[in-house]
Amino acid sequence: MHFRHYHLNFQSISKYDFEYICKHYLPMIIDRIISLNLSDNDETSHLPVFFLSHGYTLDQFKYVQSLSLNSISSIGIINKIISQCRHLQHLTHLYIIKCYIYCDDKGKLLLMNNIWSISKLIYCYFDCFPSSNNAFIASTIISQSIEYLVMKNIKCDLNNLSYLFQCTPNLRRLHTTISCNSRQEELKNIFSSIISLKLIYLGSIDSMKYLFQNLKNLSSLTLETSGIYLNGYEWESFLTEALPQIKRFRFKMNFNFKHINNQEEEVDILINSFSTQYWIEIRQQYVQCDWISSATISDATIYTLPYAFEKFSYYDNTCSKSTCPNVVDFWSYDRVHTVKYVNNRLNLVKDSISFRGEFPNVYHLNLTFLFNNNILSVYPLLNQLTKLYISLNDQFDYSQLQHLLDRSAHLYSLGLTSVPRTDVTVSGISSGGAMATQLHIGYSKDISGCGVVAGPPYYCAGSGLTTAVCMTGPALYIFVSNLEYKVKYYASNDYIDDPSNIVGDPVYIFSGKYDKVAYPGVVKLNAELYQRLNATVKTNFNMPANHGFATESFGASCSSLNLANYINNCNFNLAYDMLNHLYGGSLIQPTPHAKTPLLGQMLMFDQEAFMSFPDNVGQEKITQSALSKWIQNNMYLYTPGDWEWSPSGLFNLVMPNELSNKKSITTRRSSASFDDEGFIYFPSACANGKKCSIHVALHGCQQGKQFAGDVFATKAGYLEIAELNDIIVIFPQVRKSLMLPINPMGCWDWWGYSEVYYATQKAPQMRGVKSHLPLLLFYTIIEVRTGTGKITHTCSIINSGLLIYVSYIYRPVILSILPGTILAIFGWLTYCNVTKLHSTQRRCSFQRGLTSMVLLQTIVVMIPIIPFAIINIYQVVTSSIVKSDYRLSQEQLVYTIANIILYVSYASNFYVYLISASSYRKDFRRLVLFCYRQNHASNRIGIMAREQVVMKTNSTVK
Repeated sequence: MHFRHYHLNFQSISKYDFEYICKHYLPMIIDRIISLNLSDNDETSHLPVFFLSHGYTLDQFKYVQSLSLNSISSIGIINKIISQCRHLQHLTHLYIIKCYIYCDDKGKLLLMNNIWSISKLIYCYFDCFPSSNNAFIASTIISQSIEYLVMKNIKCDLNNLSYLFQCTPNLRRLHTTISCNSRQEELKNIFSSIISLKLIYLGSIDSMKYLFQNLKNLSSLTLETSGIYLNGYEWESFLTEALPQIKRFRFKMNFNFKHINNQEEEVDILINSFSTQYWIEIRQQYVQCDWISSATISDATIYTLPYAFEKFSYYDNTCSKSTCPNVVDFWSYDRVHTVKYVNNRLNLVKDSISFRGEFPNVYHLNLTFLFNNNILSVYPLLNQLTKLYISLNDQFDYSQLQHLLDRSAHLYSLGLTSVPRTDVTVSGISSGGAMATQLHIGYSKDISGCGVVAGPPYYCAGSGLTTAVCMTGPALYIFVSNLEYKVKYYASNDYIDDPSNIVGDPVYIFSGKYDKVAYPGVVKLNAELYQRLNATVKTNFNMPANHGFATESFGASCSSLNLANYINNCNFNLAYDMLNHLYGGSLIQPTPHAKTPLLGQMLMFDQEAFMSFPDNVGQEKITQSALSKWIQNNMYLYTPGDWEWSPSGLFNLVMPNELSNKKSITTRRSSASFDDEGFIYFPSACANGKKCSIHVALHGCQQGKQFAGDVFATKAGYLEIAELNDIIVIFPQVRKSLMLPINPMGCWDWWGYSEVYYATQKAPQMRGVKSHLPLLLFYTIIEVRTGTGKITHTCSIINSGLLIYVSYIYRPVILSILPGTILAIFGWLTYCNVTKLHSTQRRCSFQRGLTSMVLLQTIVVMIPIIPFAIINIYQVVTSSIVKSDYRLSQEQLVYTIANIILYVSYASNFYVYLISASSYRKDFRRLVLFCYRQNHASNRIGIMAREQVVMKTNSTVK
């Protein structure tokens, strides 16, 4: 009978599909799965956790032969999964790929022991430690089964290598990095099992020779060195003495020229040393030397042909010489998977790529500037290309990128960087105005102008003042000199860019004369700060406007406070006046009181993909593209992990697995109140490929999509100016948050609710908005839909100090621990006193009732306080953990229930009084009847005479 086997790959799958498979199919095929791939990357965030939460364990996959773990950053989850594999009799291959985990030596040892405990494991590949924590620790458990071991990006000294060989006595093939920095390191035995070694060696020639002399049966060696220089004669002597039995030897030696002015002469001497009988006839090997022809760079590389390594780098001025008489025979670099090419020449358009070679199997391509002449000859086949990173300049020919895209059928990630600074400006109103200032000062190398409408000065609330002072004054309490000092202090510590970049930048400051939300006197201080930074400042403080964005015809009356959307009809085009100043005074003005045709595209985009913490996988259908049909059909938003080899400042687009019939976009939960989606407007010329400027417009409090839909984006006047002047406008959105971070009005962070360094490049909102900018060169967009939101009129003022007080003192201590402790102490004291009194005197029923009431009240109040205290303490302890929306919803439900129980306990005093003694119930009944009779007689409740109350009380005591 034939049984079908299954290969289960969860590396690119939507959450919906994953849940469906786990629920409906996996139980039926679990005994026929021979390979399993679990991933926790951007597309499959937290998938291993969901997998385990379904109740599955790896020991249930009895016939699995291969297990792959990708991008799992939790050492606990990895250890849990691998520990379940110890007794799987068919598991022979284990892959731990890009699982960059930070852990101490104890955690590493546990991981190694779990791996070495898999009874039938033959092949193990693991790449799981970041460069700052990549020292290898050998297992204390001996594995007789492991024969092939790949340890990428993991450093191992000779001592640990010796322990590795001891705990893996049958190891035949090893790939690792050896760093030998001490003469005291040694191998304890001669290891005869190793026959193949692929090695990056960082150490001395003597220690390397010592290592190879202890590997008597080594027949294949692929070696990359840095800091070692051996010419052909010395390599010949080395191989003859240390590795006489070697059959296949491939090397790559990175070195520096001794005399930078005599580069070619040194290369000739080096190449001639490899032209001997030993290399040409006996070994039948050729070498090639590549170096950078430069008066300042001394780097060079010599390697055997054909090239045997995965990564290759070259520059526009790379020169090459070889011992091969016909170098064309080795132009195909078919083993190379990652290529980095940089062109730094000044004549960029006329230059061509001088390097001679082909890369048919490249997966990752990193290019700085592309040129038409022979780019396609270097990369004739790009069917394997999955990642493409490109650094651009002003002379970049976009048609070259289109040629590359047309040839890249399986491209997964596209990265672009370098937007000209003069093309990027920012503006905002109220809290958005404050954020615009923070962005301009924080990223002054990238942003060339700023418009502020009714916004406080930079770092005002962080200077020790309350948010109230920074909005309504008095202005004399705010010292601009202190704010200027903070700018320079942050710059000196590299928290923000050098403020000298702001010199000459256009800045526009607006405040209405009737503004009572952000007083004009306070807003003027922002202009004063910018003047101290030598910006070109234009101000407008004379308009009889209230707190809002002034337009020609839309909104409430100019002098009123428009709580619906904070847009006022002032017969004035503020958007044009501001942008015209930011872009040099030459913008085309829309015809006053006439409708400008908007021929471009007003779109929405997934902005959570730019946040720091992956959370869950959302699903949206891609329906349009702003520039390329290829991008429309193939690409999705994606942000690379810190471990990926890519230039800084990139945005990326990603294509999911083509076998998936559902297209998904990875979204990230914002820890700084970012909304799921933002708005973006592409003018018609920009959508057709024309190079356009970029402007970022930031809404104010209660003005975002959650409160006012797309009103600010569509009615403030930005779109008309953008369409006429080829300016792409992006409208980032923040949402309200009633839990941490507390942001009930959906404001941008200008007082520190998301981060102590909220006005620096460390701030999540600053980083998030900044990451939107390069996005606009090539962008995938989702279907247009108008945002709607319920308008509320809640007003509150909050600062970081209050947030800390509420989160760490008020709720967990004052409302939880303190009242519970007081009740417990006094309840116990009451009980002790009553016990003593009971033995010394006889107590009446009234006194016994009082005692019962006190003790019962303590118990009744303590019952709801305990869960309320637990949930508050739990939220404080776990506040730094990134939580899923589902988990947050669960916590909110529990917190609400605990609050309800606590509030119900406030009414318990009356019922405790009734329960405590029968005499109390009788008194209450008499009181009700007395009030009823009095009310029935005079239609009002009378007040009992003091004599009646005393008489009733005395009768009760008796």
